[in-house]
Amino acid sequence: MLGRAVVTIIDCTGGLLMKAAKCTICQLAPIPVGEVYLEQDPPRMFKVMRQTRRPCLAFKILAAGRLSERKKWVEKAFRETFQAIKANDAVIIGIYDRYSDQAVENAEYTRRFSSLSHSD
Repeated sequence: MLGRAVVTIIDCTGGLLMKAAKCTICQLAPIPVGEVYLEQDPPRMFKVMRQTRRPCLAFKILAAGRLSERKKWVEKAFRETFQAIKANDAVIIGIYDRYSDQAVENAEYTRRFSSLSHSD
């Protein structure tokens, strides 16, 4: 029998923290109606991620596509995310490639900024 993996999923928007082990959702902050993405949310979530030794999954780093309009915003989001997370964390990136090849672009940003890409 395989052991049960525990992964903490962090919504970089600051909305929810879900512990997969217990399948519970707890609110970290009141969530307004609709999706709101505040500039101070990602640093707050990265702080929470660094406070646990468990692997965390960061997602919504592009604010549900709101940061996808400009390449410099996308690059900044990837850079800041990979600089802020632990080595055993991962990032989930959504792709909407109607206007550009986001899969290729996201892979390039991941190679450029991920700690796994840097040799010691």
